[in-house]
Amino acid sequence: MANQNTDQHEPEGFSHRLRGLLAHPLTLLIVGALLSSLLIPGWTKQWQDRQSELQVKVDLVDRIDNSVTGMIMSVQFAVVGAEGQSQADYDRAYRQWELDRRLIGSQLRAYYPEESLARDWDELSAGITDLYVGSQEGSSLSGRSKEEYLTEFEKRKDALFERTDELNNKILETRISVFH
Repeated sequence: MANQNTDQHEPEGFSHRLRGLLAHPLTLLIVGALLSSLLIPGWTKQWQDRQSELQVKVDLVDRIDNSVTGMIMSVQFAVVGAEGQSQADYDRAYRQWELDRRLIGSQLRAYYPEESLARDWDELSAGITDLYVGSQEGSSLSGRSKEEYLTEFEKRKDALFERTDELNNKILETRISVFH
């Protein structure tokens, strides 16, 4: 019978006291408060940084799309001889393009200093500027028919839009250096 009393007797060792302390409501409250004060601000900051980074990327992609599309459409209007665009409108579109081109290049260099995105942008924007220059020379056609010229123009335009999409995808997939 003495053995049965010993088996039912609970140990009074360190682990038993630790379990009792950890199970106490005040201990749970203190541990919860410490975890909340340390972890939640970190998680919140990380979430806010990701949201800020995404907004910067979306704004940059939007600026690129608007600038590229605006300039290509202006060139296309000139090429097909659209009556709704005057030479002054065309010149204004080109001036705006040059401003946007420089600004976007600067932003890419600032946000992605270790990446090739700025170089990709420089190549794309040079292609768009070449399209503009070609439209100025297109009136002479130099032995090509108007149809051949327009077919060539469409191919170049489509290739530039494709390169724009590729650049935009790279921007969206690449972490901005100030956010990591």
